[in-house]
Amino acid sequence: MERPPLSPSTLTRRDVLRTGLAGVAWLLLPNTVVQDSGEDDPHGVNARLKYLMEAQLPHVTHRTHLIVPSASRGVVHLPDIHQCNATTKEDKRQVEQSQLEIAELIQALCRDERVKLKILFDEALLAEGEPPLPERPAHLTVQRRQLSLSNRALLGAATYVANQGLVEERGAEKTATFAPVWDAWDKPDWKKIVFDDREDAFLQIACAEAPGSVCYVVFGCSHDWKNNVETWNKEHPREKFSLVTLYTQEIHTQLVQQGILPSPDPSLTVMEEQQ
Repeated sequence: MERPPLSPSTLTRRDVLRTGLAGVAWLLLPNTVVQDSGEDDPHGVNARLKYLMEAQLPHVTHRTHLIVPSASRGVVHLPDIHQCNATTKEDKRQVEQSQLEIAELIQALCRDERVKLKILFDEALLAEGEPPLPERPAHLTVQRRQLSLSNRALLGAATYVANQGLVEERGAEKTATFAPVWDAWDKPDWKKIVFDDREDAFLQIACAEAPGSVCYVVFGCSHDWKNNVETWNKEHPREKFSLVTLYTQEIHTQLVQQGILPSPDPSLTVMEEQQ
């Protein structure tokens, strides 16, 4: 199912991707878990990710997993619905509820003795050392409308919790892959520009972290790293990633109602990684 294109007029800097929930079916995949033994987890990454699969976490009602033997690093995706230019009451409600749920989930992960989240990567922020973004072309300037949104929804949950001093916020974007998004929408390869290139760039950012790191990232609910991780692992057999995605109630409820995601507590599918 193809996600409908977005018009550049719907974009803000913090909200590069706030897609309609009906358009994300082609990105959402069933749970995939690779069975592994302790010997296949030399860095302890998979043990920490498996804890997230089983832990009681606030608002989390659906999880997808790709646990890879001998993974040297992990990615945990926290999908959200961004602040945007939408003006309907329902759009505003979804943004507020999503950002509330993600903020409380982040706070819980910071307090959890098994997780002790200290660093959180965030969409639409450049990674340290990246050159500044070029000035956006005038024809893509967004005419923003006034929305009565909370400070949490306007800032985004990651920035909101970082401002409380609970976690260090870092950029999840590279300039070379983020800047082209502004005028990508009319191009035939817009999905590669908007999704795959940026997701690949974040894996490069995450790979710069020490072996054994688990990198938590807040990115829009239309993103999915499964295909990126599978490709990366084939090309970098000594630097493999495992992946967990935690869906909170608001996003999950909308997708269940539309028949895109299963009801809470779906059974897991066991799949062996292609070696």
